[in-house]
Amino acid sequence: MKTLDSLLKEAGYSSMRTQVVDGTTKVARWYHPEHHTTIVAFAGWQASDNTFTAGEFPGLMRWNELIATP
Repeated sequence: MKTLDSLLKEAGYSSMRTQVVDGTTKVARWYHPEHHTTIVAFAGWQASDNTFTAGEFPGLMRWNELIATP
């Protein structure tokens, strides 16, 4: 995630929020104000061998859009 954070900041993205969910998954979010795009990344929270995925979404994706509601 640190490498991704550095690359995205160099590309003009601003880090918005990072949180560990359920003690197992780190979720991070970046936003590019000129391109109006949000990058969301999910990674395991272990010392090694974490699964990692990221996606780019149009517009500003808010934190509550990532959290499931009952």
